[in-house]
This record gives sequence, C-alpha cells and structure tokens, in this order.
Amino acid sequence: MRQLHSKLPWLPPGVLNNWLVLVGVFSLLLPTVYKLSQQLWPIKEQGHGPVFFNHRLDVLEQGAASTE
Repeated sequence: MRQLHSKLPWLPPGVLNNWLVLVGVFSLLLPTVYKLSQQLWPIKEQGHGPVFFNHRLDVLEQGAASTE
C-alpha cells in the first residue's frame, strides 16, 4: 500500500485503504470530465477550462507535497 501512496501523494492515506471511496470518486469524476470535454470545453469562450483544470491539479499536488 505504501508504494501506491508514494505514486499518488495527493490522496489522503485513509482513502487508499477504502477502495470503495476511490471507485465512487472516479465513477463521478470520469463521466463529468468526459461530458465537459465533449460539450462545454470545445466552445471558444470556454476553451480555457482544461488549462484551469490542469492548473488546479498542479496546485493540489504541490500542496500535498509540501505537507509531507
């Protein structure tokens, strides 16, 4: 389990022990991101969405790395 946590440092340690939480989060996240990528993000005015989403993930990852 420690090897998986070292690859996913942004996840709280307790979440890795509860696989049902991971399945639930990804079952909500994946369809949402797919729908956004197909319907909203191709629009010119909303094209910055993926850039902002990626930036958010980077900020979360840096925050998790700084707390270790």
